[in-house]
Amino acid sequence: MVELRKRQIEVPQEIMTSLKSAKTMISISAADPNHYDSLISVEDHLLTVESALFDLAEKLGQDFVETWAKTLDDARRDKHTEVKRMDERPLRSLLKGKHWIRIKLSSEISEEAVKELASQVGLSCQLQEDERILVYGGKTEVRDFVKKMAEAQCRKR
Repeated sequence: MVELRKRQIEVPQEIMTSLKSAKTMISISAADPNHYDSLISVEDHLLTVESALFDLAEKLGQDFVETWAKTLDDARRDKHTEVKRMDERPLRSLLKGKHWIRIKLSSEISEEAVKELASQVGLSCQLQEDERILVYGGKTEVRDFVKKMAEAQCRKR
């Protein structure tokens, strides 16, 4: 859709609606893997979107459509593509009504520095498996934390 819009081709709202429906059904199937109807619905919605987008792409010529089809086919066949998604359910229950930020730890940003600054402004921290640290609490405190982290990074440079 982005490529079509860049080329001034209007994408109908029905396509967006189908895409949103597919996303909703994916969330349902993630929450309940035994809900097979949602998987069938996802496939139907995605096929509808794909078909409609290819119909629109024909306005740009057959070469464009063939290149696009090849790119899509390559993506489908790529066995090395792995998307690791963070499980959002624990975060939702933990962070209900709170504001948060996830910070990737590095040589410039240490776990100790993050924890110390978070405790200074009254926030809680949780180290996560993907070498990130979750800092959460009140909106004002998170905003203050971000400002102080930025200032600390500027001083280091």
